[in-house]
Amino acid sequence: MSVLVSASLSASDALTAVLVRTFAVLRVLGVVTTALYLAVWWSWYSRHPVGLVAVLLMLAWGLGYVALSLRGGLGTGLVLTNVGVGTAGALAAGAAVPAVSVGGAGTWIYLGCAHAALVAGAMTSRRVLAGALVALCAALVGGVGLGGRLAAAVPTDAGWSASAAARSASDPGGSYRRVAVAILLIAFLSLLVRFGAGRLRATAGRADDQLRAAADHERAEMIAVARARAERERERVLHDTVLNTLAGIAWGGGDDERLTRTQAEDAIAAVRGLLDAPPGDGARSLDARLDAVADAARLRGLRVRLGRTGTVGMPGSLSSGNGSGQELPPEVAVALAAATAELLSNVRRHAATDQAWVTVHRTPTAVGVMVRDEGRGFDPAAVPVDRLGLSRSVQARLAEVGGRVRLVTAPGRGTRVMLTWARAAPPVAPDAAGGSP
Repeated sequence: MSVLVSASLSASDALTAVLVRTFAVLRVLGVVTTALYLAVWWSWYSRHPVGLVAVLLMLAWGLGYVALSLRGGLGTGLVLTNVGVGTAGALAAGAAVPAVSVGGAGTWIYLGCAHAALVAGAMTSRRVLAGALVALCAALVGGVGLGGRLAAAVPTDAGWSASAAARSASDPGGSYRRVAVAILLIAFLSLLVRFGAGRLRATAGRADDQLRAAADHERAEMIAVARARAERERERVLHDTVLNTLAGIAWGGGDDERLTRTQAEDAIAAVRGLLDAPPGDGARSLDARLDAVADAARLRGLRVRLGRTGTVGMPGSLSSGNGSGQELPPEVAVALAAATAELLSNVRRHAATDQAWVTVHRTPTAVGVMVRDEGRGFDPAAVPVDRLGLSRSVQARLAEVGGRVRLVTAPGRGTRVMLTWARAAPPVAPDAAGGSP
């Protein structure tokens, strides 16, 4: 798989998305816990409409927070609003929860404050977190104090005031002790989450830097490969067309005027193709290209017999225009035709024969082109390394499109060159019994 990474989702972005979903899940759990708390204390809330309205508002905010965070992320506005809701709930603790629960860590008020502190710790700066913690902790302490004042102001025969007075008499100062423990837990958890999120962000940042460096390196390598390939193609064009054209003009053969004109046109078209591909050239089939190659070789005085075997025209084969969606890729057709043209040129110049055979073999997943002559042959080991014909114009050209070249020749025994290209086989699906078909 390529290392090139689009900017759509970096490691830092992925970490932020995970944090957003994690806090949304925590809020859902808080909503469920708040609903259970309401059910357990329903006998109290049924007699205290102010507390009932407060808990219902908290449930509504919890669901709204989940929807807003999953849709738009955790921006500063949403984080501060969450802190504000937690602060308001803490200040209203005296009227929103039973007196026995005021200041405790087992109420929906504490869950709201803890969630707000955790989100602020993971998603905001130090200054914003410090302000959020001060506001939440002050609200928790203030809620206990307001609850005590409310109990003193309400007649003692009221149910809420009587329960508050009884609780204060049995455990003087207990609400403040409970709220102190709750504040310590909130501060510790928020700082711990901030530390963990900071370390994860640092790791994600380093991963992003490494991915960018790898992408830049691969992009540079791809540019270098593209430049090298373009350079090789220029060498092939000069060798296969321009040099061959000049050699053909010097040697003559056949109808000189027609041959010269055809060779010059081929050279001009090839050089022009280096700058801009001829319109419609990529759509030509392999058969059409090989026909043109054979005709050009015949004009140069070489008798070429072109034949085709295999599954020509069968459904699913690699024959052109069968409508099966299995047509030969244009770049493969270009490579096979160009390599065939170079091999025929070698036959005309080096094989000491005026006859060659070109046979196209096809299967449903592969294609092969055999170029054969009965000339004098040669020793492959004796070919100079600086010769471009066989190495660059044939072997390298096929290798670039995933093809292969097989050469069989010997002095006095002619030459056979097989050009092959095969489509990657699809994975084999198991049969109904779970085995291979």
